[in-house]
Amino acid sequence: MTIRRSADTKEDFQIVGISVDEDKEKWLKEIKKDNVQWASLIDSDKVINDKWVVSSHPTSFLLNSDSEIMDKDLDSEKFKQRLKQVLE
Repeated sequence: MTIRRSADTKEDFQIVGISVDEDKEKWLKEIKKDNVQWASLIDSDKVINDKWVVSSHPTSFLLNSDSEIMDKDLDSEKFKQRLKQVLE
């Protein structure tokens, strides 16, 4: 697993992107092109993917500070609502 950059923390909230791309150079080029501003990891060997039983991509998880899954596969609006609720 490769860490590209550290995440900015705001109100105990972090975004971490995990890619299962097999081509590391292509992945680096794409996240640079997309100006990704959060921590970006590559999981080419799919260790995290398999551990968390990810069956489709993209998949989203909302984790608590103990890395326990609070929610999964929320669309962007539901994610914003849930995040607001958690941070209040």
